[in-house]
Amino acid sequence: MKKQLIIAGILLGSFAIMAQNSADRDNSFNVTGLGTPVFPTGGQYSKVTPVEGGKVLVTGAFYSAATTTPAYSRILRLNSDGSFDNTFNVGGLGATGIISATAIQSDGKIIIGGGFPAYNGTSVNGIARINPDGSLDNTFNPGTGFSSILPPPWVRSIAIQEDGKIVVGGGFTSFNGTAIAGVCRLNADGSLDNTFSPGSGPNNIVEAVAIQTDGKIIAGGLFSSFDGVSNGRLVRLEANGSLDGTFNTATSGNILRVVVQPDGKILSSGANFYRLETNGSLDAGFIPMTAGNSYNGLALQSDGRIILSGFFTSYFSTPRERIVRLNTNGTVDMTFDSEVGFSTNPNHLAIQPDGKILVFGGFEYKGVESVVTRIMGTPVPFLGIDNPANQLDVNIFPNPASININVTLDESYMNQSVNLAVLNTAGQVVKQVLLDYSHTTIDLEQMPTGIYFYQIRNNNRVIKSGKIIVN
Repeated sequence: MKKQLIIAGILLGSFAIMAQNSADRDNSFNVTGLGTPVFPTGGQYSKVTPVEGGKVLVTGAFYSAATTTPAYSRILRLNSDGSFDNTFNVGGLGATGIISATAIQSDGKIIIGGGFPAYNGTSVNGIARINPDGSLDNTFNPGTGFSSILPPPWVRSIAIQEDGKIVVGGGFTSFNGTAIAGVCRLNADGSLDNTFSPGSGPNNIVEAVAIQTDGKIIAGGLFSSFDGVSNGRLVRLEANGSLDGTFNTATSGNILRVVVQPDGKILSSGANFYRLETNGSLDAGFIPMTAGNSYNGLALQSDGRIILSGFFTSYFSTPRERIVRLNTNGTVDMTFDSEVGFSTNPNHLAIQPDGKILVFGGFEYKGVESVVTRIMGTPVPFLGIDNPANQLDVNIFPNPASININVTLDESYMNQSVNLAVLNTAGQVVKQVLLDYSHTTIDLEQMPTGIYFYQIRNNNRVIKSGKIIVN
């Protein structure tokens, strides 16, 4: 009989004393050392992506002026304090066109997609994999890449499956000489996965793709039909790429972002904002926003609350300057009030593992101008990484695992409070336990297969972190 653990709902006292407003600007993050980026057309595709160690990957249509040092082209990385990370892509040329999509693999390598013919001087045509230091990963070979009768960027969204395969959505009509429209799947080496067939695909651009825990794929965008079947610009595909006929939705308006919640419900934003049940029907317990604004920033907090940004100065008659936080039922969270928010529409937002909110664009926030702004957000238990050296003597086995894992700690932690958190790839805490220094067994049976992260904390300090694979 497996030993079942009592999950400790422990919120350490340090979180209770954090009295700062969650909508405040994080003044410890100041973007410096970039000079003045040049923004040609296509600035709406710019994105911010949290990476390991609190750093921030920034991609888009910008580049440095010819006289600016350091040089960067459509991609750069910021340190955790907002300063330019000059260890990233040292001497590289960057991308020769817009980078409009990013996804980070479990090994830290980065998939980038967009409208760039080349990266660091190598022809890649719209998609590439780069190493954590920014250099091109030559083991990823997309051949002649993407082509389209539509203008770039050809790739608009990327999602990585648990098996390492890569789902790509966009406005392309072929990949490496093979006709395939709007959505495709690549193998981990960059070749086309021929087991995935979307038929004739969408009749317009796919702006967003997301993967469910069962391997099915949500795709949304500007299309009104997919493989000849009319839809509300949102479809679900089987793992082989065919339409899932059990999914039917009444959504309307173009869709720019899609997020699958841990409970399987689906958030979609663009011309309107909805939450859907797992079968595509509107969630009756959630208030949608269909006022005709553009909601182009969407992120889900670990506690289920939703961050939304876009072309609005109020939300359900509540003043909100282009950014709002919603409760789990879709009502405005009155505790998150920027008062003086963004002066223009932000392009993209993302949530760091520690709960802070990264925003690209918006020109200025609370009177401070910045290319990238970080907002305090809501602190998340166990998510800060304050000891990246991972020096704690700990053994976690077996890993991968399917039923349970075992954790043993160094004797030096005897009689101390040591806690472990298991996080999914969205940074959400899915399990918390109090560890016994000698041996603890953690039940995994109720957890979906996939890649997870763990962090071990002692006295509110992360002393070990790593990955757990549930199979």
